Amino acid sequence: MTWTQWIQIVEIPVVLALFAWIQMLRSDISKQTQKHETDLSVFQIKVAERYVSNDQLKHLEENILRNLERIEKSIDSLRKQQTGK
Repeated sequence: MTWTQWIQIVEIPVVLALFAWIQMLRSDISKQTQKHETDLSVFQIKVAERYVSNDQLKHLEENILRNLERIEKSIDSLRKQQTGK
């Protein structure tokens, strides 16, 4: 078998098969990457939905501060009553 025959019979088909295999792997990896990106986006949306918005946090903070101020005023008035007597 000459080198030309060897190249035509063995090397060219092997190289073509390797290129086809590499393309198939690249395609599979691309599909998996897109699927994982989609899954990650869906997960991020679900996580974001579980957390409260900034407006809700501000409203909650305002309510807590209002109640703390009311409690503080009540404690101050009780102290004044005790010291005044």
